[in-house]
Amino acid sequence: MSDRIAHEQALFSSGDRRIARVIEATARLKGDLQGALRETQVDPAFHTSRRRDYDEILPWEIVNSGLSREFMQQEDERAHDARSTAPCPSVNQCTRCGVCPTTWLGEAPAALVQLQAFATHPAKAALLV
Repeated sequence: MSDRIAHEQALFSSGDRRIARVIEATARLKGDLQGALRETQVDPAFHTSRRRDYDEILPWEIVNSGLSREFMQQEDERAHDARSTAPCPSVNQCTRCGVCPTTWLGEAPAALVQLQAFATHPAKAALLV
């Protein structure tokens, strides 16, 4: 991935409502993102490069991914330190982030558990196609 594309992805994924004006201007200017940034006077570094205060609403909080704010804050801090998190060892053992079924399956509705079992059975999964 090029630096330009990575920067654009960072801008669109971590920007706030002001980025909507940039997107609209970019479309009107036939894809000229730099022109749109100049026209809207939005500083991309404010959205992509600054260290965020954890008291503000963070970009990932508008989507309920099932991950806790604390986990995402820890991941953000690790990213700033250039440290990665080890991948989950397996679905049956993972309890690090709270998204894996082992952390909530006991409280899941029976229908969801049945659908999950149905989708993981090869012969039955073929029926879904």
